[in-house]
Amino acid sequence: MNILNVSLHSNPRRPGFWKLSTSLPADKNNIDFIRLPIHEHNEYENDESINPALLWDMIKVKTREKSLSFAAAKKRKTLHKQQD
Repeated sequence: MNILNVSLHSNPRRPGFWKLSTSLPADKNNIDFIRLPIHEHNEYENDESINPALLWDMIKVKTREKSLSFAAAKKRKTLHKQQD
């Protein structure tokens, strides 16, 4: 006798793929906010001991982090304006 067990919830959902909103690069405040992590990593630009691919990934992570926090703050500000 063969028994088949089926579990419908075995794969928990994870965060989806992140895409930069097209409205954020057009915002001057966001551009200045994003430039900060890029300039923070300029000190490693000529360092031979740093892997360039790793440096690029680190810049992308920091840029994503800054963009998400900027977008969240912008959304909160918009919601407060609408409520007022």
